Amino acid sequence: MKKLFIITMLVFTMNITVFSAETPKQKKIKELFQVMDIQAATNEMSEMILNDTDSMKLSKNQKAAMQKEMQSMMDYVLNKQAELYDRHFTEQEIDDILNFYKTPAGKKIIEETPKITKELFTDLMENYYPDMIKRMEKIK
Repeated sequence: MKKLFIITMLVFTMNITVFSAETPKQKKIKELFQVMDIQAATNEMSEMILNDTDSMKLSKNQKAAMQKEMQSMMDYVLNKQAELYDRHFTEQEIDDILNFYKTPAGKKIIEETPKITKELFTDLMENYYPDMIKRMEKIK
């Protein structure tokens, strides 16, 4: 259950893409994701999940398989997120977002968001999750 919660949150926080035939808009989305340093956030989230598997006592082969699965999942999530940006934002909106992220305030958001997300996940796992599990166990 804990893994599912983390993965679900991860899915809603990740972005990036590799478009096969890039349109000008898709190139801008790719640039936006680079400016947002999404790959670093993806790597950090993957590490958090993989570190959490330490308590599962996985064999070396299982851990390697888990890492491979995580990479596959991240690739899927990141490509899907790019498709969603392409569908939900106009090219002008992508330009505006990209321009914002190049400002000092935008750079600050990029810098602080991973820290905030990490603190939030830590707090959820330490303070909310245990009580949620207790509540769920009472449900028959």
